[in-house]
Amino acid sequence: MPAIKTAISIDKNIFHHVEEMSQKYKLPKSQIFSQAVEYLYNKNESIELISKINNSLKDINLSEEKIKIRKTYKLFKNTINDKW
Repeated sequence: MPAIKTAISIDKNIFHHVEEMSQKYKLPKSQIFSQAVEYLYNKNESIELISKINNSLKDINLSEEKIKIRKTYKLFKNTINDKW
C-alpha cells in the first residue's frame, strides 16, 4: 500500500505512550498511528450504519408487532399447559 508522509501535532503524553508501544511490540510508530486511525475510521462507519438502521426502524409500526407477539405467546402458553 502506498504511504504518504504527513506531519501532525499530538499531545506529548500520547506520543510517549506510542513510543512505549513501538518498543514493546517492535512496530514503527507510523504503523501504530496508522492502525489507530484505521480503527477509528472503521468504528465511525459502524456507528453510521447503526444510526441508519435505527432511523429506518423509526418508520415501522411496532404496536402491530407487539400484538402479534402477545397472541403468539398466548397460543404457545396454552399449548404448553395442555395435557399430553
